[in-house]
Amino acid sequence: MQESFAQEVERRCGDEGIAWTFDTLYRDVNRVLRIDAELGGEGYPKDCDVLLAACLDILRREEYRPVRISQWEAEQRARNPRP
Repeated sequence: MQESFAQEVERRCGDEGIAWTFDTLYRDVNRVLRIDAELGGEGYPKDCDVLLAACLDILRREEYRPVRISQWEAEQRARNPRP
């Protein structure tokens, strides 16, 4: 995953890079997954900010996407890589 992350950052940002590392983003994703599990996949924590709410919404929306759509998108990205 780290290699894929590095390639995607290079593709999207070129030499500018980004402020986050693979480890910090991975830690953030795991934090959101843990919070969602604690909430039983519904609602938001009491101290929720806009960013966490958006992350939970994205996570929940993506969990229920049909696998076939994800596979189709992966095939499309492989056929038509972005510059």
